[in-house]
Amino acid sequence: VRIDITDDLSLLLGADYSEDHQAGNCRHLGNLQNSAAAGLWMTGISDKYLSDVRNCSGIVKLNQDREIEGYLARLEWDLDWATLTSISAYRSSNFEWIDDLTGLEPPSVIPTVVETVVDSAEEDASQFSQEIRLNGNTDHFDWVAGVYYLREVVERSENFYTEFTPILGLPFPSPGDVTFYQDNKTKSYAAFGQLDWHITDALDLSLGLRYSYDEKEIEQGATDNIGSFPPASGIPLLLPPYGPVEADDDWDEWTPKVTLSYRFADDVMVYGTAATGFKSGAYASATTTAQDAITPADPETATSYEIGLKSQWWDNRIQFNMLGYYIDYEDLQVYFLENFLLNLANAEAESQGIELEYVALLTPHFRVSGSYAYNDTEYTTLVTPNKDLSGNTLARAPENSFTITANYDFTLGGGSIIDLEASYFWQDEWYHDPSNAPGTLEDDVGLINAAITWTSSNDRLSVVAWGKNLDDEEHRVHSILDASGVTADVYGAPRTYGMTVNYSF
Repeated sequence: VRIDITDDLSLLLGADYSEDHQAGNCRHLGNLQNSAAAGLWMTGISDKYLSDVRNCSGIVKLNQDREIEGYLARLEWDLDWATLTSISAYRSSNFEWIDDLTGLEPPSVIPTVVETVVDSAEEDASQFSQEIRLNGNTDHFDWVAGVYYLREVVERSENFYTEFTPILGLPFPSPGDVTFYQDNKTKSYAAFGQLDWHITDALDLSLGLRYSYDEKEIEQGATDNIGSFPPASGIPLLLPPYGPVEADDDWDEWTPKVTLSYRFADDVMVYGTAATGFKSGAYASATTTAQDAITPADPETATSYEIGLKSQWWDNRIQFNMLGYYIDYEDLQVYFLENFLLNLANAEAESQGIELEYVALLTPHFRVSGSYAYNDTEYTTLVTPNKDLSGNTLARAPENSFTITANYDFTLGGGSIIDLEASYFWQDEWYHDPSNAPGTLEDDVGLINAAITWTSSNDRLSVVAWGKNLDDEEHRVHSILDASGVTADVYGAPRTYGMTVNYSF
């Protein structure tokens, strides 16, 4: 809702709410042939389970429920020489899930289950933010300056229930039932400014600077819900319970940005940018010891360099953009699972590559668009408690990927429009985990999607019939590497069809 209080003062009020209920993750065990305990695993797996990567089971009913609400107030005041803007926002969320991390058939069906790990959690989060900025322009300068404040509170409780097949008839490893809890309070302050200098009609220089200061306070602990001996044998807590323990820390950083651009013509521009980004330190949850719980990871910085071209050709019927980049990460925060334990470490890393994108209006009704990306990454330094992973490829970083989309539209009687769309997405192989272990390597995949859209003559109503992954490709979207070498995998949706209706008021 927008309210024009005066000719120079306006207020925009907004609210949003969303809620979704899902059946949770369907995990399927993979990489069994490379497991050090393949024989034990196979005794607990049926042929039916092995027949389809999307078969999964478990000892509990899985779910994933989420509720989010947000509120916004934006006040804008035209001062003639500048515009003063105030943005106040509040957002809260509740997220609950139950996930069987092995997805095997219950022990009542298969008596020799090697390992069962059930992960359940509830997380309540709320945040308030306030931004005040002033911006204006003259014949040769555009400028903006402002301040920013954020306060966030996150209360999280996560439970791991574990069962193991007794080894050689001995009554261990014993079952585990461990609850980790963490209350995290964050305050973030920032001041920023940017000046765009139009040196000539073709040459622009942009200078930006931001100062960030973050404070974090945590209280967390781990509880053994069984009280067995040895205590707390549940994953990932293999040591006695602890807590509550408390810790706090603060970090600050200056992050500059400079961009130089030059227009050879109205439709061809080249540019170069150098910038630094900042991510404050972090306290890991579900840690093994109290000392790990109160020891934060160092803040992360990324320094990036980019050169690029933006252009339009053939009477603006072809748009072509390209860029090359290099990113140097210092103290990159890396999460990884090692010997059943969740770890957080700092690493040094590099990423470099090129990106291309294009749109071509070949005829008034036929359009082709697409993109290509090449990405070369490396952990230059990453040392875990048990391994040196330096030289490995960054997780979730395919070397090559591309998309291509074709659209054809035509007008029906009465002025409504039909748009036909087909697209193909392909990406290279990549690793799910910084270890780059063979079982975490995801094969290259290509996905075919298509859609038919009908839009009414007044553009208010549209109906879309769509299909995704039409060739039913099997590809993992998440994977957990077990200490025995087995992976617990979540696969992307199979061939899926649907319909979407949109109406604009």
